[in-house]
Amino acid sequence: MLSRWYLILILILIGPAPSFGQPETLWLAGAPFKLGMSKNDAMQSLNKLGSRYKLQEQGDMISIAEGSLPTGGPPFRMAGTLQFKDDKLVSINKNWGGFEGDQAKALGKAIYSVLDNAIKEGNSIAVIQAETFHSPGEISLHITFHLTKGKLIFITVPTAADTQNLTYSVSVQEVLYTK
Repeated sequence: MLSRWYLILILILIGPAPSFGQPETLWLAGAPFKLGMSKNDAMQSLNKLGSRYKLQEQGDMISIAEGSLPTGGPPFRMAGTLQFKDDKLVSINKNWGGFEGDQAKALGKAIYSVLDNAIKEGNSIAVIQAETFHSPGEISLHITFHLTKGKLIFITVPTAADTQNLTYSVSVQEVLYTK
């Protein structure tokens, strides 16, 4: 069950694999990386990043962290990883953020549950749409999953406001409709 959670999370964060028509280049830590590039070329790009990023090579994988690596030093942020096979880049994993605490756990469970239930009902995701909406005093990000059996899943994230009274809360909604 946990592996299904990771699959859904990966699909949400990075979208379909390049074989589905996605670009084969992804920017990571301020540098572009292209699937199929040589490990030597990738290392040259990484060496240009400067001291802001720390690299840790483990076999065919390179981890890229911003700040100090987790060895008891100051906090760090994992920027991502590069995976190689036969000295060619075969996977780029970009970390968009980590969230902690009970609210993050509740949000993760809500997203997982709504998507898991939709899949168990025989739905598949037909289209994922991301939009930014501007209204007086608020800017919000909307992610819409259009599913195949007359269902939508909305995730709304307020990001900025002109008023200090706005309460920031992410919402996850499931909508059933007739066509």
